[in-house]
Amino acid sequence: MLRLLRLTTAVAVATFAAGPVTAATLDWNGTFSLEFGTVAPIVNQGLGVATVNGSSSLGHLSTLRIAGGITGATTIALTDPDTASLVSLRATAQLGTGTLSGISGGPPLAGNVLPVGGVVRICIISPGCVVSLPVPLTVSGTRGLGIGGLVTVNTFSPGGGLKVSAVAAPWTLGVAAVTGIPTVSGGFSTVTAQGFVHGPASATSSTATSAGSGVIQVVTPVSVTTTLPAPSDVLALLGILKLHFLPEPGVILLLGSGVAGLVVIGRHRMRP
Repeated sequence: MLRLLRLTTAVAVATFAAGPVTAATLDWNGTFSLEFGTVAPIVNQGLGVATVNGSSSLGHLSTLRIAGGITGATTIALTDPDTASLVSLRATAQLGTGTLSGISGGPPLAGNVLPVGGVVRICIISPGCVVSLPVPLTVSGTRGLGIGGLVTVNTFSPGGGLKVSAVAAPWTLGVAAVTGIPTVSGGFSTVTAQGFVHGPASATSSTATSAGSGVIQVVTPVSVTTTLPAPSDVLALLGILKLHFLPEPGVILLLGSGVAGLVVIGRHRMRP
């Protein structure tokens, strides 16, 4: 039995070290979050399959292609007494299809067009969101959250109109920052989110292995302004995409057989 356990362990170690070079996809579970300053974040969860390293091999993560996998709708209540007319945010989000590359080189990413579709509705006065200001996350798949560029919304035009401008930036593994946010004391603040990539025990060389446990988080900032009668405030919106890679089924079986071997050995040693 001890020989069997040693053999199983050797096979598992070899699999972890080399990885099946013929494979180029990894299952993942993950979250996409929208953070609005001090308001509770909007978080959507999902599952998917990623193509890594341009279908070449697993191991050190250089390129990541995603085709959807996360979608959801969430309502967040707004309770700030200074903005009593704004009652809630209603957001829908759908992770699109795109490729993040240059990952091994760290921030910034290259070829990083990974759009997030959907809309954020700013519900005004009515709890049922009868009156709302809809702000799309992306427009025509060419600009917006996860892509970069300017998204503008003009509404309530009969009453003089209100323009909302959202300036987005591409995904990054570094720091996403929105600056110039007014504070109650009359100053300005900055909000940030941090990207990262690593495998088990924080080793970047094993991020995309068949053993799983690799993690990548990419972030993107959006600066939002409005043409209100009073001086416009800068509102911060941060998009955060975090993916956990899952072990391949064969690796799970190997781990299971190793654990089973330990159990059998334990039982033998416990016999009188």
